[in-house]
Amino acid sequence: MKHTLLFCASALLTMVDPAQGIAQWEVDSTHSVGNDVIVVQSSHFHTATTGLVGGCTNSYPLAGDPLIKRTTDGGASWSIVYSGTIGSVRSLCFIDDSVGLATLGDGSLSAILRTTDGGLSWAEVQQGNFIDFNIEDLHFTTNSIGYGVGGDQLARTTDAGLTWTWEEPFVGPSPILQDVHFTSADTGYATGIGGRIHRTTDGAATWDSIGYWEHFDHNGIEFNSASTGFVYGWNDQSGEPMIMRTLDGGNAWMVSTIIPIEALAIRDMAFVDTTTGYAATANGMILKTTDGGATWDTDFPYGSSVEEIYSLSLIDGEGYAFGNCPYFVHNSTVMRVPELAAAPDLAVWPNPVAGGGDLQMVWPTELANSSMQMEIYDGIGHMVMSRRIRSSGSGTTVELDGIRPGLYRLVLRGEHIACTAPVVVQ
Repeated sequence: MKHTLLFCASALLTMVDPAQGIAQWEVDSTHSVGNDVIVVQSSHFHTATTGLVGGCTNSYPLAGDPLIKRTTDGGASWSIVYSGTIGSVRSLCFIDDSVGLATLGDGSLSAILRTTDGGLSWAEVQQGNFIDFNIEDLHFTTNSIGYGVGGDQLARTTDAGLTWTWEEPFVGPSPILQDVHFTSADTGYATGIGGRIHRTTDGAATWDSIGYWEHFDHNGIEFNSASTGFVYGWNDQSGEPMIMRTLDGGNAWMVSTIIPIEALAIRDMAFVDTTTGYAATANGMILKTTDGGATWDTDFPYGSSVEEIYSLSLIDGEGYAFGNCPYFVHNSTVMRVPELAAAPDLAVWPNPVAGGGDLQMVWPTELANSSMQMEIYDGIGHMVMSRRIRSSGSGTTVELDGIRPGLYRLVLRGEHIACTAPVVVQ
């Protein structure tokens, strides 16, 4: 959430395990956004050291006053570049290193700010009195064309955010939109509270509802390629985190069940490349995937001084995660990540494989001579097979007895890494 196709992003932590060579997040207590901003909801970094955060001065995002702060030293120090009176900063979005926009809202009044000097100064370009309507997210597909969503509204600009028009193009029950993401100038997606996903293929002229999941409230949508994307949020009845993935541009979606049980609602997601990504949760955890989002593991655990994380930003090998801290801390903390690894390869054949037939696997050298857990999941995230494997070489053969024809995902977990492969059963 809070990203653009060109640029966009969002407490500060430092990440390294030199003994294992695996990056880890940790709280840097010497660096703070400051006690004048209690909740950080969005951010953008131009470089690994220069960035901005937007939030508000109260622990409840709709009750305080908005602040935008800027750092040029990787979060060691921050200066206020904007303060106002309309709610909180809902999103930050930059078209390039100079031109950027910010949206403000408190549920009844909203505004759009614009900067042309990289965030050093901000001016209001549009204000409106919209009941129960905040502009939650912005996304630009070119240097001039951009979109915003909130409530059941779509905002559109064709002049780099100087002027905006509003419309209600979404079909179905009135949504409460939280995020918008375009994979090209024509193809875009919007989602939010209520469990519905909308898609356009004609540059936002028309939108179709491409899926509905009851009790699944979506906080955001993220694509790491033109065809592979994710919606994330939580189950509004159980409170459990939820991530769904598409591999075909939104035609079909699979629910991921491989999420740490300690995690709460997924607040934000960001990818380094098509395989490595991170997700932030409502209880201050950071999850990591190295297999393109098929499985997620804990990378920063629950129970730190960061109570909730709203937004992630990854740039030039550095990572930042912002949110709110426990109320007795009353500030935000910063996280960094210097190294981001790719997932190892898992080879399987024959593929497709006949039902009841033998599937051969060859795993990466990192898993050789170790104990592993093999799991196979169907297209909606149900586990259909689980087996413990003791590696004494580079591979093994598994009999797929009782598995019906269809598309599955095989997951092989070692002590420190996991790898996956798609499997077609005929």
